[in-house]
Amino acid sequence: MAESAEPNSTAAEKAILTPQNLKSHVWKYFGFWSVGCKIVEPRDKVVCKLCKIQLAYHSTTNNMRSHLKNVHLNEHGIMCGTPAKQSRLDTYFALPTTSSLSATQQEAITEKLISFICKDMRPISVVDGSGFREFCQAMEPRYHIPSRGTVTNRIVEVYNSTSNKIKESIKDKDVALTTDGWTSLVTVSYVTATAHWINDDWEMLNDVLKTKELKVSHTAENVGDCIQEILDVIGIERGSVIAITMDNAPNYVNAVERHLQTVNIPCVAHTINLAVRKGLGVRAIEIPVSRLKVAISHFSKSSADSYLLQQKQQLLGLETEKLINDWVLKPFKVATEALSTAKYPTASAVLPLIHVLLAQLNKQRSSQILRSVIVWKFMLLNKVSYLDPRFHRLVYLKEEQRRQVQVAILEEMKQVNVAGGTGSEAAAGQPRDQQPAEKTVLSAMGCLFEDMYCMDSPDQDISLLLQKEMLMYEQESPIPAQQNPLMWWKTLGSWRYLHVAQMSKKYLSIPRSSVRSECVFSSTGNIVNIKATSSDERALAPGLTTTRWP
Repeated sequence: MAESAEPNSTAAEKAILTPQNLKSHVWKYFGFWSVGCKIVEPRDKVVCKLCKIQLAYHSTTNNMRSHLKNVHLNEHGIMCGTPAKQSRLDTYFALPTTSSLSATQQEAITEKLISFICKDMRPISVVDGSGFREFCQAMEPRYHIPSRGTVTNRIVEVYNSTSNKIKESIKDKDVALTTDGWTSLVTVSYVTATAHWINDDWEMLNDVLKTKELKVSHTAENVGDCIQEILDVIGIERGSVIAITMDNAPNYVNAVERHLQTVNIPCVAHTINLAVRKGLGVRAIEIPVSRLKVAISHFSKSSADSYLLQQKQQLLGLETEKLINDWVLKPFKVATEALSTAKYPTASAVLPLIHVLLAQLNKQRSSQILRSVIVWKFMLLNKVSYLDPRFHRLVYLKEEQRRQVQVAILEEMKQVNVAGGTGSEAAAGQPRDQQPAEKTVLSAMGCLFEDMYCMDSPDQDISLLLQKEMLMYEQESPIPAQQNPLMWWKTLGSWRYLHVAQMSKKYLSIPRSSVRSECVFSSTGNIVNIKATSSDERALAPGLTTTRWP
């Protein structure tokens, strides 16, 4: 059915005329364009009197009846002698209740219910809510809502299944951890641990390993034992843990350094926050800042004065920006956001970022003091920065300090290669451009002499090979800071620098913020609240864990 708009003419000149010889009821709503009671156009198109739409006309009224039925339902009902009645929504969605759902359909809906509770962090008690039951009844009256006990058991099953998948994917990997603690409204304490590592496709992965209840006092020893129990359950050896990132709580710091004997990485977000607060607390800064806040508060409450200030700014040729009290802190805000992501490496950017912050604050003397301790106190972070193609030139260090970092990397690579095989054997695993061997005299010669004359010299020093590889890597131009370094290693670096890439995959997984663990508890009140804790506590910790798993 072809439809077209009204032809180009004014409404005053044209009218819709229905010839008297057309007796069908449908012609009450249709006619032809006419001027002065005379039809002026061919009768191959009719015009709807209700919406002025033109329809194709071929001596039958089918198009016109279909148009009324689809567009003008009331008029169609009047024409047919039956008043039009629009279907009610509940009638439209009504399903026959005589037959029950099949077991497959019941299970499919139950799986979605469990997914809803876990992903949206809903308390298990939601299945007992009258509003939720009414909603399910309206959507599918035949669905039998499982009991709270059944939901609890299903969540535990999901936890066990997902936990097994994580154990398999993290097996034999070097991992970095983040950890944090939280106490619920009903004074139940939890400790969570998340793992961060890089897989074979150079993708940054992070999973919540476990959220465990801590029933004893939060001493360093008890926290350390709790974290160790989580590692034992997942099957992670302590030697596979590169570092653990956390906030600056003394009991967690001592738990990691003294009891777990692992490198502690203070959360940069907490550290920046403490530094900013301490800096703003200096009297020479606190007094002018407080006065500025009073001025800002005044203009934010007075629209007239705010408009007057804007006029004065325009007269002086200044930018008419609104007054805010965190202009000077913007670099710190950007730094915190940049280092709080879990999608790409962040630890490698810490020391370069500190150098940038100091430069922006024009603290040259402090920058020199930082450089004097940056090597011996932050060697791990320097290693990570060296292995990041964005910062691998370590421009914030002096030449002698850069050399110390390079030597540390070289020594560790030598230890790895001694334990895992010679450098020539490792290099043999690199992909090469291979072509099918042809059965020629040359290929026969290759078969005869390949083993003897193509071998590396047994006296070849692996140290020289590693130094050459590091030198070539250091000559690479830094990639833009906004690029993901893992993509560079995946597409280019891992083929050129096999041994350095091996170190990068180990160290670039270290997170510089404990935000990942804190996210587990940021919405915990949705799960662990006074109402929810009346349910089976077996599902609480698994619920906290499965909700944060990708």
